[in-house]
Amino acid sequence: MMQNGATSISSSATTVEGNRDGNDDNILVFGCRSKAKDYYYGEEWEEFVKTKRLRIIPAFSRDQKVGKLYVQRALREAGGGSGELIVQHILEHNGAVYIAGGSKMARAVKDEIVEALTNTLGSEKTAKKLLNKLKRTGKFSIEAWS
Repeated sequence: MMQNGATSISSSATTVEGNRDGNDDNILVFGCRSKAKDYYYGEEWEEFVKTKRLRIIPAFSRDQKVGKLYVQRALREAGGGSGELIVQHILEHNGAVYIAGGSKMARAVKDEIVEALTNTLGSEKTAKKLLNKLKRTGKFSIEAWS
């Protein structure tokens, strides 16, 4: 699973490009202000979706009529509304999570992941311990900037 803001998306494009086996376990949660102005690699993402190399969950924050849709909310709502998608990706599919973007977004996404895992595993301590294990094994990484 790759969680990106618009300015950090090129590395994810390269990662998905290399997945040629039709395995749509790659999930991209992509956030930007406007689909029309900021949906970098949008045509490529849609092609990857068609060829089952990617599942995309977009969050276009300024395109909403009411409120704003940010990546952490899109992640929470994907797959049922309580973070089931991320829990399933990590626990059942042994998936990796890579977060890239602004520091506020990255922190909010990590908090969302911790909350979803806490709800499933029963304690925040256990959830954080799991993320630390994933980090040590290269399956959880955050690249963030201010």
